[in-house]
Amino acid sequence: MTLKTKLSLMFSIILMATLIIFGTVLYTFLHNYIYNDIQKNIAYKVEAINKSISFKFTFSKKAWNLFINIDEYELLQEGMFIQITNFSNGLVTKSNNLKYFELPLERDKVNEKPFYDTVTLYDTAILVYTYPIVLNGEIVGTIQSGININQFENFFRVLRFSLYMLTLGVVLLAVILGMFFSKKFLSPIHMLIQKLDQIRGTGKLTERIYYKNPNDEIGQLTVAINSMLESIEGNYTKINNLYMTQQRFVADASHELRTPLTSISGNAQLLRKVWERATPEYIDTEMLRDSLESIDDIVEESDRMRKLVSDLLYLARSDSQMNIELEKVELLPIVESVIRKVDVLPKQIQWSTSSLDLLEDAYILGNRDYLQQLLFIFLENAFKFTLSGSVELSIERKEQMIGISIKDTGIGLANSEIPFIFDRFYRADNSRGQIEGTGLGLSIAKIIIDEHHASVDVTSYKGEGSIFTVWFDLVD
Repeated sequence: MTLKTKLSLMFSIILMATLIIFGTVLYTFLHNYIYNDIQKNIAYKVEAINKSISFKFTFSKKAWNLFINIDEYELLQEGMFIQITNFSNGLVTKSNNLKYFELPLERDKVNEKPFYDTVTLYDTAILVYTYPIVLNGEIVGTIQSGININQFENFFRVLRFSLYMLTLGVVLLAVILGMFFSKKFLSPIHMLIQKLDQIRGTGKLTERIYYKNPNDEIGQLTVAINSMLESIEGNYTKINNLYMTQQRFVADASHELRTPLTSISGNAQLLRKVWERATPEYIDTEMLRDSLESIDDIVEESDRMRKLVSDLLYLARSDSQMNIELEKVELLPIVESVIRKVDVLPKQIQWSTSSLDLLEDAYILGNRDYLQQLLFIFLENAFKFTLSGSVELSIERKEQMIGISIKDTGIGLANSEIPFIFDRFYRADNSRGQIEGTGLGLSIAKIIIDEHHASVDVTSYKGEGSIFTVWFDLVD
């Protein structure tokens, strides 16, 4: 059963129940009101007649007689019948409008309390009021007053039929109109269903549903669906990007690992061939030199593979939601330790540091080892991509933040390349094939920065150099 049918039936049942209750209450109210009024009028007349009854004794052996005086004109005007029954002699006195008719009387029902009864005389409904006549504590007769209620019975019969037909007609009309308006009001929902089916069929999550009245319930539903589509689109895009990144990651990692493996394999085969021809009596200088060069290549490529595998392991751990344990640390000893280690490294360019006074009493929430690794990554990149010129480390401080800035005069980056430098295996076009590297250093640096709730500013100009500034929040 469709929602349209359910709504139509529900409103029709509610309307039918309402009409039945209303009709029942109306019918009961009118019936009771009219008949109570009639009964009160009959009772009033009968009691008046009872008060006007005169009686006298006769010396008949049978019984006494009752003599009544009835206003026949008034009774005729009101359409009322009067009948008085004398229980002592069985004499029945009637008003002239009864003529040859007689109101039925069941003597077994007569007691000290008057009562009403409805009888039928020649297909005519008569409401009869029976009032007992009491003399010296004994019921000696009855006064019966009747009135023709045929017109009232016909009225209530027509009223019942009208209420039945009205209820039936209104309910049928409600069903028809309910189906029509339900279809009209629910048409936007059908539109939503068709649009969603279309989006599902085409797979275009960029499409949105437009509805002209956003303030009603269907408009709110449309807004919720559009928000859901937007969320799904964002998640799908994120998943797709992750999938593409994973594919690129696997391809680049395979490429990076293949080169040192090929070099190691080639050098190992060369060593085996060289030393297969060698004898203990004869090892010349050239053979020894070639062997040492091959061994150096193996060591170098092994170190390169070790570093690459270490970087890959770190990235894998970061993808599995590895959290760095942070504690309150002082920046000055960390930066001084990094500077001392860089000072002893062989360098072909100028290396300098500015005053570290701003680092005094500078504390942040961090991890010493990872902070040193972070600074080494930026410094290593600076030395790697600066073929001539200088690299400088400086400190900046503003309000409750402190920044460690590394500036170089290297090859620099184009503006279009800056947004991608922290992607895994990304390398600028002007460094591909010229400068060795895996392209993982800055990706690891970005993870460390995020784990420390820090930020990084990058300023770079192609052919002029780059400035990387890492900002940390100070703590008391």
